[in-house]
Amino acid sequence: MKELKRLGFIWAHNKVTGLHRISGAGKSTLAQLLGTKLKLPIYFLDKLFWKPEWQMSGADEWEAQLKSLAKLDAWIIDGNYVSSYSTLMPRAELIVILDIPRHLAIYRVMKRSLLSRLGLTSSSSSPLGCPEKIDLEFLKYIWNFPRDRQPAIDESIQQFSSLKNVRIIRDPNDLRQLINEF
Repeated sequence: MKELKRLGFIWAHNKVTGLHRISGAGKSTLAQLLGTKLKLPIYFLDKLFWKPEWQMSGADEWEAQLKSLAKLDAWIIDGNYVSSYSTLMPRAELIVILDIPRHLAIYRVMKRSLLSRLGLTSSSSSPLGCPEKIDLEFLKYIWNFPRDRQPAIDESIQQFSSLKNVRIIRDPNDLRQLINEF
């Protein structure tokens, strides 16, 4: 694979944008692995969007942060905010979609939450001042993600796929193949 500068996870060597379909898909783990392997900075959209105590950034502030990110020469972006697509996707050289079953995503989120509560792990992708939480609303968000969010993702992918390298990761073999290409 050619040297990439911009790789993103919305669900490279210079810029990669990736989409993932649900929380718990493994985007942060993959971003960290590729960031280390490719020596690229990783930007977690959750850290930019959320302020302490799970307060949202204002629309103007959020848009300014996205535009600043898009201008950088190299990045891996981890996040799945539909509002970021039109700013980040045009600059990405690779879009990675982690398409995993909902039940696996829910299992991973519950495991991450439990390990976090026990103090056995912490996530570098978590926003400052926003403790890991899991509630019925969040589980419904994960379960309903394909119905509620997928159409916007599919539309964005269609819009930019002719200009971008889009990879859909559905199983461990797809993931190994992607990692081995770098």
